Amino acid sequence: MMSALVEHSVGGPGTVLASWVPGSRWLRLRVLAAAAVHVVRLPSTTLVHVHMAADGSVARKGLLLGLARLTRHSTVVTVHASRFEAFVAKRPRVTAAALRSAGVVLVLSPKMETIVQQLLPSADVRPIYNPIDHDPSPTDAGLRPPLAVFAGEVGTRKGADVLAEAWPLVRAAVPDARLRVVGPTTEFQFPELAGVTVEGPVNRDDVRGLVREARVTVLPSRAEALPMVLLESLASATPIVATDVGDVKRLTQTGGGRLVAIGDAAALADALIGYLSDADAATASGRAGHALCAAEFGLDGLSQATREAYATARQRAAKNRG
Repeated sequence: MMSALVEHSVGGPGTVLASWVPGSRWLRLRVLAAAAVHVVRLPSTTLVHVHMAADGSVARKGLLLGLARLTRHSTVVTVHASRFEAFVAKRPRVTAAALRSAGVVLVLSPKMETIVQQLLPSADVRPIYNPIDHDPSPTDAGLRPPLAVFAGEVGTRKGADVLAEAWPLVRAAVPDARLRVVGPTTEFQFPELAGVTVEGPVNRDDVRGLVREARVTVLPSRAEALPMVLLESLASATPIVATDVGDVKRLTQTGGGRLVAIGDAAALADALIGYLSDADAATASGRAGHALCAAEFGLDGLSQATREAYATARQRAAKNRG
């Protein structure tokens, strides 16, 4: 979302600042201090838009928001990360203190909107979905080879272990089915299986290319908010097989994919077989998802909603300054 806002100059020209980098504690402190100094020195008319995830990000971004508010800047925060709900449950006071300095809080799903409103009833909370580039004329999924794509962190949180258990069942039913697994490996090592290639991390453009070539995208996660790879798939008319976590159900309610229970390898295999063996089913679901993506997840909607949030934040900051 942040790159889209800057690339399209939503709210005017923007500058992206890092508040954390990998490395020693001293290096991380230097980066955070530099970001804090930069915020304090900004003209008071500058709007500060912070993107917050969970864990240490909440404290860091809360500090920057607090400094921006003290120096009478307009402030907006976007809350990301599937771990945010768990962090709120563990550290509600820390999270509330961090968010309290925001003029407007943007979230990525209605569920996260409810969480923030319960945590901070006085907050102005607005759901804004991640934008996606919509492919105007994708190839029907049923015309593509029986290829499934998994793109994301290769670990148990994303359900890579469940997919590894399900895949032999898929190959038994669809002998020419293939699976491409892309993403950084964490605590789970994907086993060597027939028809599977494990390819490591790729950039976002490569992910777009992969899902455009696939008949189905699979993401059997145990925790998510609204994964970008699933939105990329809908934008490319590629049906999805996923779990009912976060706001994923919203992507399948018009027929753009199938949901399975968390950890259910047999159900996951059945859903994949349904698309990989039935070209017409893949095409129909792909078209439904494509239509949903065009209607609800375009850049125009994000831009307008963000501009409205910025205008509100600026009005509130001006009132405080006056």
